[in-house]
Amino acid sequence: MKVKLPYGSEKIEVEIPDENLIGVIEPKDIPSLPNVELKIKEALRSPTDSPRLSSLVKPDYTVTIIATDISRPCPDHIILPLILLELNKAGLRDDHIKIVIATGMHRPMTEEELKDKVGKEIHERVEVINHVCTDEESLRFVGYTPNLKIPLKINKEVVDADFVISTGMVDPHIFAGYTGGGKSVMPGVSGLKTIEEMHMPYRLDFPNVGICICDNNPIRMDMDEAGKMAGLKFIVNVALNLKYEIASVSAGNIVTAHRKLVKFVDHIVKVQVPKEPDIVISAPGYPKDRDLYQATRAANNFVCGPKPVIKRGGGDNNSSSVSRWSWQRNILQLDERSKDTE
Repeated sequence: MKVKLPYGSEKIEVEIPDENLIGVIEPKDIPSLPNVELKIKEALRSPTDSPRLSSLVKPDYTVTIIATDISRPCPDHIILPLILLELNKAGLRDDHIKIVIATGMHRPMTEEELKDKVGKEIHERVEVINHVCTDEESLRFVGYTPNLKIPLKINKEVVDADFVISTGMVDPHIFAGYTGGGKSVMPGVSGLKTIEEMHMPYRLDFPNVGICICDNNPIRMDMDEAGKMAGLKFIVNVALNLKYEIASVSAGNIVTAHRKLVKFVDHIVKVQVPKEPDIVISAPGYPKDRDLYQATRAANNFVCGPKPVIKRGGGDNNSSSVSRWSWQRNILQLDERSKDTE
């Protein structure tokens, strides 16, 4: 069988003997939303567990919108104009609105990338700022997260705003279970030490931390609380299909609107694997393959899920299945050894 693997904007074709192939596992493909702009407007008019956005802000408010960076295929150029339209209906002028790009630890985006990401019209209308996690002067300390006691430093453009909104997409994530929601704040617009503390490898050994797990996940719970501590009051999140088109949208409360979309995405990304293979070939697809750090998601997907899907030892029939917990404990041991050498 010939299998095409995503590689940047192209495909690489590999040939695998039929007798060696268990299957090609992909997320379920679903159609895009018809009249997507209308659907986003409807979500903004009737949000989940929240009043309408235009009724939450006042004309004299300062508003910060946290948007995704270039490592996420979230179509902010479609979402942001509709958010601004809703804010303008409340009497809010464009010069009271700022967009902060949630770069986390990623590099700042170039001006051309910013124009593509938020749309040229929005780039000209409102100030767009790259978050820089190492710029201590741009950060405010707001306290410690309730579960893991992570020291939380947040971009001051977010903390100082009267009202904060975030865009985002819901996608599987190794620590948070799923992206979106409060993740736009922690790690999106957090300081370096906050981000490092959140991503400590030993946290992968905690119960309920892993891909597609939100319930009782201490990291996801702290992300939600970090959002509240930073003043995040409203989200507009989307789910995408395999063509990166909007398949569903949810707006409103930063937790319940997010979880509503998580249930939708659950049905797309969770696929039954008939048996544990000796070898897995995994490709994350663009833009997750734009650098080595993001490309590690290819391995995360089959090692850090609720149930790992690859045999430990590969073709050794006497070997036991790889354990998610034992794999994570190995990371913890490596981390502890590195501390001993400091």
